[in-house]
Amino acid sequence: MKSGNFEQDDPRLKCYLKCFMMKNGILNSNAEVDVQRALRHLPRSLQESSKKLLNECKSVPGIDHCEKAFQIVKCYVKHHPEILHSVPLL
Repeated sequence: MKSGNFEQDDPRLKCYLKCFMMKNGILNSNAEVDVQRALRHLPRSLQESSKKLLNECKSVPGIDHCEKAFQIVKCYVKHHPEILHSVPLL
């Protein structure tokens, strides 16, 4: 994933992302995103430009919470690929 390969279909990776997002208050038990909390985990230089993007990405569909978390991250990285090198979760 660090290389930007989002074509993989690894359920462990998807559930890891869900767990990370829930543990940090970014994703709640209904798979809804708290944009303000998500912004706190991003570098300051990306926070302003990420607000609108996160509001768009949070509505991507997923068949379960793990898939939804993965799709949110995939959507975000598509527009800000540089994040792969600055956020420690990845």
